[in-house]
Amino acid sequence: MAKKVKKVDKNELEQLQSIKVNKQNLLIELGEIKLLEIQLAERLDRAKENKLRIENFELSLHNSINQKYGDVNIDIKTGNIT
Repeated sequence: MAKKVKKVDKNELEQLQSIKVNKQNLLIELGEIKLLEIQLAERLDRAKENKLRIENFELSLHNSINQKYGDVNIDIKTGNIT
């Protein structure tokens, strides 16, 4: 005589399958979030490097202008020195 296989009812099976799908989707979402974190960290590093380049250029230009014109004020719109 064949042994009868026990099964959960259809609703319980659907709920179990839904949980599995939800967990898989969560793992995908967490992976995407981690990737975004990495990309943001890389973007922040590039922004910091750019900030340093700008500051270094600003300092260099400031020193050059000071040597040429002395300690002056410059109107950024017109270039007039006061």
